[in-house]
Amino acid sequence: MHRNGTQADAIRVLLVDDDYDFTNVLRKRLARRGFSVRTAADGGEAFAMVESEPFDVVVLDVGLPDVNGMQLLKAIKRQSRTIEFIVLTGGRTGCLESFRAGAFDLFHKPAGADVLADRIMEAARCRTVPAK
Repeated sequence: MHRNGTQADAIRVLLVDDDYDFTNVLRKRLARRGFSVRTAADGGEAFAMVESEPFDVVVLDVGLPDVNGMQLLKAIKRQSRTIEFIVLTGGRTGCLESFRAGAFDLFHKPAGADVLADRIMEAARCRTVPAK
C-alpha cells in the first residue's frame, strides 16, 4: 500500500542514473512503497532493458556518462510511446527541452521519494494506451 492508500505494486519503474548511491537509496524507498523497480547506470543499459522488459515509467537523469538523457528519452519514446518519463536534473537547464521531448514531469536532484512516488503513480495513470 502506498502512503495515501493506493496500490503501487503494478507500476514498473526504471531508474536511470549513474549516481549509484542516489539510485540505490531511491530504489529502496520506492520498492518499500510497492513499486517494481529496476535500475540502469547508463543509456545503453537502459535502452537494452526497455527493449526486453515492460516499464510504465522511466525516471531519467539528464546527465548520463554515455548519452545525453534527452537523446535517450527521444529514442525510447520512438520505440515505446506508452512509457512516461520523469526527468531528473542537477541544474537549471533543460527544463523546456525535457517537456518538448515528452517528459511527464521534471525534478531537480535530489528528488524526495514521497513526492516522486506520487508523480510516478500519476504518470502511470496518465500513460498513453495504444489504440486497438
